[in-house]
Amino acid sequence: MIGALSGAGALVAFSLSATYPLSLALLLLVGLGTSSFGTMQSSLVLSRSSPPMRGRAMGMVTLAIGSAPIGALLVGAVAETFGVAVAIGGASGICLILVATIAARFGMFGRNLMAPRHRPGDPEPVITHAPADSPIAPPGSITFDDPSPARATA
Repeated sequence: MIGALSGAGALVAFSLSATYPLSLALLLLVGLGTSSFGTMQSSLVLSRSSPPMRGRAMGMVTLAIGSAPIGALLVGAVAETFGVAVAIGGASGICLILVATIAARFGMFGRNLMAPRHRPGDPEPVITHAPADSPIAPPGSITFDDPSPARATA
């Protein structure tokens, strides 16, 4: 979150900058924020998802990365119509607002995303510590088991 927020904020400031030294320093900050976001993007998704879901989670990351050309096309259309500074400032401003909203709603590290969902009619989850030799969860982690008889025999 910090990398995304700092990169987007520096890019908004860059779009408003009129001097070369300031623009150069802001682009350095954009690069640092973008590289820290890119480094953590996949690793956070993998570390926060269960082993059976990691392939699907990485598929979503790939889908998000693969949709970047669509956004670039839209930014290019805005740049053609209103100018490059407006396009870069607007796109990075929208990014800044969205990331700040997500950070405020879910916490800086997505704590609220990890809570198990409980729907009416579902059995109450039983929280147990995973065995040390469990292939599904690391030692000391919490697993959520369905106490129904059909699952108990599996």
